[in-house]
Amino acid sequence: MVGLGQAIENGPETLGDAQFSAMFHQSAAGMALTDSTGAFTAVNNRYCEIVARPENELLSLRMQDITHPDDLPHNLPEFQRVVENGGEFSIDKRYMRPDGSSVWVRNSVTGLIVGGDLIGALAVSVDISERMDFEEQLTLINSELHHRIKNTLAIVRALASQTFRSDRPVPICLQTYDRRLTALSAVHDLLLRDRSDRAQLKELVEGALDPFGLDRCNLSGCEIIIPPKLALNLAMVFHELATNAEKYGALSSPSGSVEIDWCLEAPHDLAIVWKERGGPVVIRPKRKGFGSRLLSRALKGSLNGAIEIDYDPQGIECRIRASLPETH
Repeated sequence: MVGLGQAIENGPETLGDAQFSAMFHQSAAGMALTDSTGAFTAVNNRYCEIVARPENELLSLRMQDITHPDDLPHNLPEFQRVVENGGEFSIDKRYMRPDGSSVWVRNSVTGLIVGGDLIGALAVSVDISERMDFEEQLTLINSELHHRIKNTLAIVRALASQTFRSDRPVPICLQTYDRRLTALSAVHDLLLRDRSDRAQLKELVEGALDPFGLDRCNLSGCEIIIPPKLALNLAMVFHELATNAEKYGALSSPSGSVEIDWCLEAPHDLAIVWKERGGPVVIRPKRKGFGSRLLSRALKGSLNGAIEIDYDPQGIECRIRASLPETH
């Protein structure tokens, strides 16, 4: 940029100079000349493409008119310094397009010297929108990963503290803990496999119940996408329900089965019903084990979730409700 400014100063003093004109108009980067007030005096085709404005419109505007309002407080002082004292600066900023959208550019700006006088500034603009979009996506991914790790560690800690109780044999505790961690891992596999931050409810249910025998489970419901936090909680809920059914309920009997139905009762209100049939007569437990506590607490505070358990003698019925975000 300094070299170009010197070339203008040392060579012909008008834009009519063929060499400078060719370089200016044929440049792969956007180029714009402004006077000391910021008013455009010349722009090349690439600059017009970047800001999505025709040349005649730009020549009636100032750079301040198309700079994003949030970026102007950082841009304007640097611009004034350059047109008053010379020098150069670089800035990543946004230009506002006529349709209301914005485009990220890296602007390299130098004071424009002609005949020894500062007459304005020359800006070279490179579209960096793809890079900025990538960096924004990376920031969101890192943030989501941070929250997901914290949620997972919290669940693992709760599983450990409640599974390894002094009144239970260690081998049984280890077996129970291993199965619970496997169920938790299956949800993460589902989320990562889809390369997204959400999961299909049907696939989530199938993954949680597969170790217990899907052939004895009847699934019915519409296609619903759920966010990660709810997916983790639901996976643990389904695992605990299936574990209980395998030990004491419908899945402990050859003729037993489980029905899982779900629907949206309102645009964002998820309702799930777990119903067991064909197992031993259900007897209400005298105390809550960790599985019961997990069921009652898993969705508390998670998207306004709630769980109700009915110890019907014919088979346990569990009703789950959760609010989905509007972007689901």
